[in-house]
Amino acid sequence: MINYTEFGKGKKTMVILPGLSLKPVTGDGAAVAQAYDLFSKEYTVYLFDVRQDTPEDYTIEDMADDAVEAFSVLQLHDIYLFGVSQGGMIAQMIALKYPQYLKKVIFCSTVSEVRNRSVFDEWQQLAFSKDIKGLVDSFCRKVYSKGFYDQYIDIIQQAFADTSDAQLVNYINCCKAIERFSVTDRLKEIAVPSMVIGAKTDRVFAYEDMKALADRLKTYSYFYEEGPHAFYDEKADAKEKLYAFFEDQKG
Repeated sequence: MINYTEFGKGKKTMVILPGLSLKPVTGDGAAVAQAYDLFSKEYTVYLFDVRQDTPEDYTIEDMADDAVEAFSVLQLHDIYLFGVSQGGMIAQMIALKYPQYLKKVIFCSTVSEVRNRSVFDEWQQLAFSKDIKGLVDSFCRKVYSKGFYDQYIDIIQQAFADTSDAQLVNYINCCKAIERFSVTDRLKEIAVPSMVIGAKTDRVFAYEDMKALADRLKTYSYFYEEGPHAFYDEKADAKEKLYAFFEDQKG
């Protein structure tokens, strides 16, 4: 089963599917728990990683199947699902294939297909050449705001300096999976109550493509006028917007 970490004591179940990462996100479980402390009273929260032994032909659908296998083993149901970027793609596939597990879903900083592959092509090339410093720099410049980058880049570089060759291979395989993903023609099949959230100045996915996801789903959406791809780490009210949707205060 894929790795996960758990926090919170609530009766409701929330699952976080994070975005693309060089290392397992569950290694930062304590920091994630602190960041999502707002949910800890009403929800028991599970943070999932993707597999760390991905084959070259690994797909977003495979990731969704792995996540749902974990749901089954952990006996999770009526899930409030929060999928970010790559995790948002996985969440779309879960909503299509396994809606019986879900109560609500938030698609964050994500799209139903990648129309511009240049960002992921660049990241794959840096990973293939084992330029970890260059990859981390490129990733952080595109994912975070300049202020956040300037403040934290040295700490982030240090955290990823010992990235292994196997982790680089996994990263490349996940980038390929993102580039191959497309469910645009199937979005009308998604009936789970959903929300799309993002930032109009996202430098990984175009705002028009994120807005198209919301429009095709005919669902509630919110887009910050200014903000990076990882706005949820920087905007003070971001967690409140997620919580409000899950708690029927919006949508």
